[in-house]
Amino acid sequence: MYLIVAVMYAATVNAIPPIATEIYGSISINGEPAPAGTNISVYDPDMVRCGFFVVKIRGIYGLLSCNGDDPDTPEDEGATTNDRLMFFVNDMPAETSEEVTWTEGSFHRVEVFLNLTRTAFEEMPKKAKTSSPIELFILIIAAVVMVILLLTIVISERIG
Repeated sequence: MYLIVAVMYAATVNAIPPIATEIYGSISINGEPAPAGTNISVYDPDMVRCGFFVVKIRGIYGLLSCNGDDPDTPEDEGATTNDRLMFFVNDMPAETSEEVTWTEGSFHRVEVFLNLTRTAFEEMPKKAKTSSPIELFILIIAAVVMVILLLTIVISERIG
């Protein structure tokens, strides 16, 4: 009996996940060092996030650990050997100084760039349009008319 339990325990213990790829370097947004609080996420080709880092020192990140997929589990937990890694800064695709591929236990110094183009700014939510004084006056008059109509209906129902 003890032998069966020992064999079952040994079978579960050998599932050691691969050693992460470590990434570090500089990060900029529109040519300026990225501020503290900026989020860098790294994804494998299947869009599984294998690592992330929150910038603590302006313009510098790392070590960002990009985890590998554990071959002994059915889940996809991360990258596999030679997967090309994709970088995102604050959930927007970013460029890098070099192509980075996942290799167990490797270290990469990578510069990350997020260049917000005019198109990216155009896609950002717009500030709500403010009303002119004339538009506000018309809205107030319309509201007053509606209140008078409602009061007229309520009064006529009570009288009649």
